[in-house]
Amino acid sequence: PNQEQKEEPPQSTTKMQRGMPPKYIKGNQRGREPPWRKPKFIVAAVLLFGGGIMVHSIFYPTSAKADMPPPSPPAAAVKRTSDTSAPHMKGGSHVKCEPWDGAETLQTVAAPWGGGVVVRTFGSAGCRGVVMIHGANPTVVWEWERTARLLAQNGMRVLIPNLHSDPKTKPSAHGDEAVIQLLDLLAMQLHNESGRPDGSAQDLKRGQQNSGDIIMMGKSWGGGQALRYTAARPSVVHKIVLVAPMGGGDTPSIWRGRGPSGMEALLLYAQDDSTFAPTRAHKEPQLKSVLNKLQVHHIPTGGHTVSPEFDPVITSFVKHSQ
Repeated sequence: PNQEQKEEPPQSTTKMQRGMPPKYIKGNQRGREPPWRKPKFIVAAVLLFGGGIMVHSIFYPTSAKADMPPPSPPAAAVKRTSDTSAPHMKGGSHVKCEPWDGAETLQTVAAPWGGGVVVRTFGSAGCRGVVMIHGANPTVVWEWERTARLLAQNGMRVLIPNLHSDPKTKPSAHGDEAVIQLLDLLAMQLHNESGRPDGSAQDLKRGQQNSGDIIMMGKSWGGGQALRYTAARPSVVHKIVLVAPMGGGDTPSIWRGRGPSGMEALLLYAQDDSTFAPTRAHKEPQLKSVLNKLQVHHIPTGGHTVSPEFDPVITSFVKHSQ
């Protein structure tokens, strides 16, 4: 007789299983976990949702965030320019005076009469301006170079024109007006490099520009030219340095009745200077009559040159004398 097969009692089901389709009930031959309960599915869903939010924020920023100004740099990152390397000009301050990198430039300044004058430049743009004028001898056109480099290292912008490079500015009895026109151009260049509004030569003549920007320096014939320019443009020149000046410019008549000038001036010479010595007795009193703040410094030997012994005196006068 066939043995009756016993039917196994149905397995007990949990409350959750009773609400599930049969294929998902544990123990069923086809049973498996729902896909939304698997860890891989959960991680993928989180990543997909977060990535969608990120993409939306990049391509569709909110108006409030888009209108926000950029953050300000920290106070420590803001660069400030100290005025110790170059003193402020009378009538305003320079925009910036960076340390000089040691490089010089050579340019040809176009003159209003159609010619051009070669000019060497030392120092950084924006620093206190200095113009140096050489003597009459064509072999000494760069005699100020050593002093120019020293001043450039001390926060000055120095221009040395070669006045022999143009026929109209060559040392002669008829070149004074051309030299003044050239010096006007150099003064405007230094003025504009300092970041102030551009001007013209007419502004210089009317005294409407610079207000004491430039330090003029001249040796021998160049000293006379520096004096003539200072007399013609007293509002432009801040200080004047003269090394054994010759060639006029020191008589009261050349100052056009303006009387003694209150600007600071420095006179330098060597006692063995055979060129300047014969005129020293009357030149020094004449200079003091038009420059009542004249300082005088002399050395025993040095001849008719820009002696290296003058350099520390000039540097101190330019930087610290007020």
